[in-house]
Amino acid sequence: MEYGINRYERCINYIYFILLIAFSSFEYFFREEVTFFAISLGAFIYCLKRKYTTPISVYICFGVFSLCYIMQYLGIDSYKITSIISRSIYLWGSYFIARIIYKRFVSVYLEVIYWISLVSIIIYLACIIFPALKDFLMDQVAPYCVSLNVESAVQRGGGINILIYNFQTRNLLDSVGLMRNCGPFWEPGMYAVFFICRTILQPVCSSFKKNLF
Repeated sequence: MEYGINRYERCINYIYFILLIAFSSFEYFFREEVTFFAISLGAFIYCLKRKYTTPISVYICFGVFSLCYIMQYLGIDSYKITSIISRSIYLWGSYFIARIIYKRFVSVYLEVIYWISLVSIIIYLACIIFPALKDFLMDQVAPYCVSLNVESAVQRGGGINILIYNFQTRNLLDSVGLMRNCGPFWEPGMYAVFFICRTILQPVCSSFKKNLF
């Protein structure tokens, strides 16, 4: 279903997409399940009010994932039943958010990752050129931006974050004197995944628009 996009809907698209990646990979929000469940419920209600339909293929796909979760629960003693529930909610919440954004998902993705990359490279380079800036951000700003889920951040080897940027103090490359560029993500590898996907999608999206028009 195609629908006209107004300013309100455009704003909703960007907010929901940023929240989607934030709760899955930003250091500040990382694995804050209860908050993400509330966001998922809001997305579900939004889809219900708009009377969006869910294709049968989505139910089949999510059914396969649920079966995998159940097999993990049966095969791994430490795997809890609550993990099945939480991961299922994450899947459905992500789907409802993607359904809201709909055909603009790729363009929203490209734009959001572009701005995240721009902000992070500015902070990264500025901290290399002006070491005192890094110390100021870590010592004076970061203490006011403690991760919502501190326990998960510590367990995962998270760093010191300022909401829009994450410093991994334990992963500094002392041999060359450079720090890893995490952006707002909980580690550089996660940042790389989003950035590489954008790098691949950009020419594909541009080529599609060129052929279309």
